[in-house]
Amino acid sequence: MYNYRDWENFCSYLISENRYILNDKYKKLTEEILRLAKDREAFLEQGSVFWRAKPSKGFRVTKDGEILRDGYTKEEMSALSKKAKGGRANPAGISYLYLAENLETAIAEIKPYIGDVITIASFSLSRKVKIVDIRQGAPSLPEAVFSKNKDSLDHLWFGIKMYFATPVKPQDPKEYIPTQYVAELFKNNGYDGIKFDSVQRRDNFNLVLFNPFDAPLNHMEGERKIEKIEYYDHIRFRKECLEK
Repeated sequence: MYNYRDWENFCSYLISENRYILNDKYKKLTEEILRLAKDREAFLEQGSVFWRAKPSKGFRVTKDGEILRDGYTKEEMSALSKKAKGGRANPAGISYLYLAENLETAIAEIKPYIGDVITIASFSLSRKVKIVDIRQGAPSLPEAVFSKNKDSLDHLWFGIKMYFATPVKPQDPKEYIPTQYVAELFKNNGYDGIKFDSVQRRDNFNLVLFNPFDAPLNHMEGERKIEKIEYYDHIRFRKECLEK
């Protein structure tokens, strides 16, 4: 029976030992992960709309000396670049499309400052897609902490869920390796993407699609200036969860 500790050991193995060819022990673990994913399959219908936001690139000077804001092209907003940086699900050089459930979540995910100008676009699914809903079938944080039976597959899945929803510092991209591996595992077993909890906005979700062409850009919503930012007390939120 696998559990959260097995997931942690697997992550350490991928980060510091092997990440392309697994030993027999971890091959069996990935088989179990795929079996669990099967129970968490979900479908998103053609025409479903999602959102994406990007921070301003700053300004540029034209040949005539005019200073203009350097906006994004449709291709840039659509994640079609072959020079993609590594992210939560995609390895460096391979483009996936990261989207959010709604406009507010898309903005929160890029962590803007007051005064920032951001570019917003909406995207629409061109076909019905099959995804893995990471959020499903895992205990909540307090349930995982206080559970008397930590040797359960639910706790293995809890580890995957938490890794997809945990912030990673830009200077430490190797921490993305475990989630990148899981994403590629799903991709190579017939899934089109992953739905996971928003890191920045509780009770909302993000979506990553392995093929950016599955959700063409629907509409460039233009630029908006950030005038107000709302925060919530994460420490207090966690305390409230534990007290329920």
